[in-house]
Amino acid sequence: MNSFHVEWTMTALDMLAEIWTQASNRRAVNNSQNQIDAQLAGDPIGRGTHLGEGLYKMVVDPLIVFYSVDETTKQVQVSVVWQIP
Repeated sequence: MNSFHVEWTMTALDMLAEIWTQASNRRAVNNSQNQIDAQLAGDPIGRGTHLGEGLYKMVVDPLIVFYSVDETTKQVQVSVVWQIP
């Protein structure tokens, strides 16, 4: 299986930084991001939930990410990240 290139938009990176700064367990946030990156690089379509019109959602506690996939170029773009309440 070919790997996908995972890219986080500046908006998503800003959101992630805010989550990390306010987190009581920063290690959990780091681990979640690492798992998200690995899973999206390996199988972004199979690992996420398709929401419609090319938008997918993935939950890896404590984070939720929304992303799009371009299968032609093997690109994944994470556009939004939230913390599970």
